[in-house]
Amino acid sequence: MMNSVPENNPATPQTDSTDSSSDDTTSVTESAQIVAVSEVTSPSGEEAAPAPPPQDPPDAETAAEAAAPAVEAPPKPSLNTSSVQMMLSSDKCTLSLNAEFEAELVDEFKEYMVQSLKKMGCRKHNIMEEALVNIDLMIGAALELEQQARNNNPSAYADKPRMVRLHEQVLLTGTPPVEPQDARLEWAKDFFSHEMSVDPDQGSVDYRERGNNLSVRDDQLLAILHPPQPGKAGVDVFGRILPARVPQHVKLRVAKNVKVDTVKGEYYSAIKGRLRFVNQILAVDNVYMIPGSVGLETGNISHPGALVVRQNVEAESRVETDGDIEIDGYIENAVVICGGNIIVKGGIIGMEGYIRAAGTIHAKFIQNAEIEAGGDVIVERGIDQSNVRSRGKVIVNNGRIVGGHILALQGVESDYIGTEANIVTTITSGEDYQLEELLEELESQRQGYINMKESIDKKIAPFIDTPHLPQNKYNILQTLKLQAEELGRRISQTDEEINALHEEFKNHQVLEVLARKEIYSDCIFHLDGQTLRSQDALYGPVKVCRRGEKILCIGASE
Repeated sequence: MMNSVPENNPATPQTDSTDSSSDDTTSVTESAQIVAVSEVTSPSGEEAAPAPPPQDPPDAETAAEAAAPAVEAPPKPSLNTSSVQMMLSSDKCTLSLNAEFEAELVDEFKEYMVQSLKKMGCRKHNIMEEALVNIDLMIGAALELEQQARNNNPSAYADKPRMVRLHEQVLLTGTPPVEPQDARLEWAKDFFSHEMSVDPDQGSVDYRERGNNLSVRDDQLLAILHPPQPGKAGVDVFGRILPARVPQHVKLRVAKNVKVDTVKGEYYSAIKGRLRFVNQILAVDNVYMIPGSVGLETGNISHPGALVVRQNVEAESRVETDGDIEIDGYIENAVVICGGNIIVKGGIIGMEGYIRAAGTIHAKFIQNAEIEAGGDVIVERGIDQSNVRSRGKVIVNNGRIVGGHILALQGVESDYIGTEANIVTTITSGEDYQLEELLEELESQRQGYINMKESIDKKIAPFIDTPHLPQNKYNILQTLKLQAEELGRRISQTDEEINALHEEFKNHQVLEVLARKEIYSDCIFHLDGQTLRSQDALYGPVKVCRRGEKILCIGASE
């Protein structure tokens, strides 16, 4: 056994004082022995494990390798989620996928897809399983294409990682709902085909042809109302129900002299007369013919049907009809109120009277007049210094609009707007002059129903849970309940009518004014709260329209 190193100083070398002059070789040997002793003896004096045998010194190549810095393995790539895109179609029935990533990231990609699908609303296990199966199929096909490309051109892919490239791959599909069939009114004859027939050369309306088309005989089939057919619900890509659109109904009201076969949905004329269809009201009017003019000899006219005047409606006369009015001459300073359409083959003149029609108004010209129409206002030659309000279009076929104020819901068209004399001409497009009044009337009616229903509800509330009411009080209670239910239905119906008015306005609003030839200076245009005043002449065809928050004058073809 080797000698132990003293515990209090284990690192102190043990030397003989008499050999202090020994040579260097002896010192090195003794030091090596002392080191060996210290390595095998613990500080506590216990014997330690034997030291390993000495190693041969490394050769030069091994030493160089040991001295070289260690080469780190390249970091594992991570998934670039910005290269993964999922596109859901507008009908929510097709989910497509774009992605590009290295092949070794397949598992990471699939996990990312699972989390993304959950965020999009995928909750059903079978849908998620279907998506994962489709992803595996897509990846397999993409890798096959990648390998084919590598085989065809190895040099181009040298030192490049294998990639998975997915472009517009369909991941999931749903079933779109089946569209319903809206109700429709099928006319038995082309009654209205020539209502706006205009000679392109002369700009004149063929009134006779229109009048003949509207004539019907007794018991003639007028129209067939085809009821709506419901659609069928679908499912989106995640298995959620997609309800079918509610089919639209035709709001057709029947007036006088029309018979209805409710089983077949067929409408027949009850007399020989003139067909009228205005504001969804179907009627057949008996025709009152005046061979001359309406004036002092005839007195004022009030007729429940259609009226034909072979000459004029003279100053200070008043004419009211439920049906159409057709005048071969002119109207001058008269009041004319019509439940249908008005045709004036001459012109309309008058600063003292006014013309009001539920339907369209056709005239050769309008001068110094007050005009209101529920439909279009169509003029052959021009509108001069008049106030015209229309819930349809205002169209001047071959002339100009000068002065006054033209207001139309569905747009204004004319050859010229304004004049060389710079007469201020105001045009408002996209505004319904009746909307506010109609809404106020419906809101008032709705509030009346609400007040009545609340009053009834208060009366019956104390007796709702009272058992064994006397028979007379029970009968009164049931009557009040029925009245409250009816008022509730009327409130709902009024709400529907209010919503329909807003929707009708939105669907018919046109924020455009077209001048086919020229707009002169000092013409003022109002479109949806914005105003533009022309400073200089603008040569047409030019269109004044809204673009964003501004009114612009642009070429009519733009």
